[in-house]
Amino acid sequence: QGGSAATLDESLNAQQYTRAALGFTYYAGPVVSIISPDAGPAAGNTLVRLFGEGLQACSTSCRCKFNETIVGATVDFVSANATLLCMAPDATGTLMLDGTRNVSLEVALNAQDYTSDGLLFTYFEEPAVTALLPSEGMYYGRTSVVVHGSGVRRAWPELQCRFGNTRSAHCNSTPQEWYGDSVVRATYVNGTVRCVTPASAQSG
Repeated sequence: QGGSAATLDESLNAQQYTRAALGFTYYAGPVVSIISPDAGPAAGNTLVRLFGEGLQACSTSCRCKFNETIVGATVDFVSANATLLCMAPDATGTLMLDGTRNVSLEVALNAQDYTSDGLLFTYFEEPAVTALLPSEGMYYGRTSVVVHGSGVRRAWPELQCRFGNTRSAHCNSTPQEWYGDSVVRATYVNGTVRCVTPASAQSG
């Protein structure tokens, strides 16, 4: 059962108890089902939103645990179901040879009893863009651009290109992801990243 409370008193002789009447609250075990985003750069500072059940019982003792690294978490009632927010810690120097590292991400509402849902957060090498081919295109868009650089070694579900940091691009605070006319999907095939340009008006 969740949400119930009981007073806690202490005795040294199994007879006389204190009467401080301090409260202990029971809650149903939380379950985390979705992490968004589920990846971030090794330098950390990725704001991660966790969706699930029973997260509304979070108080000042909520924690996220990335493998063995523990960080604070806060509850957010942005939708009908409460979600948790936490910042991914720094994992510099821990990446594998492929430039990534998977870590478990679990939560505790009391800084002690962690979930065991088995969800993973992936750290990746910080990508860098060094050249575009071509670097020009028609104003109406639809130019296929090859993005040259480093740090992208495989396909990613959320691989994107953003043309201009303009008002047409927005950060959706629920999944913690960017969207808008200037944000387009990118593809990764045989070591090459490609994206198709939006119209110039959509880029700002």
